[in-house]
Amino acid sequence: MAEHTAEIRWAASPHPGQPDTFSRDHTVRLENGHELLNSSAPAYFGNPAAANPETLLLASWRNMPIAPSAFSAKTPTAAWRLPIAP
Repeated sequence: MAEHTAEIRWAASPHPGQPDTFSRDHTVRLENGHELLNSSAPAYFGNPAAANPETLLLASWRNMPIAPSAFSAKTPTAAWRLPIAP
């Protein structure tokens, strides 16, 4: 079984649009050196220009050998949705 590592960096800094809370931005550094700017969903004061971890989770499922039932051979680019209530 393969082992993978990632480093997550987050600094407690003020949110630019919500002074009474903190920034949700964080950087993920993967084992191959790639870095991704991530943030929570915009509904949770996240940065809309950054990747949303929940969306990345859905993207990873698309590459699994046995995909969830939302995917079929007839719709190889199916839109997968992860319901998250704000």
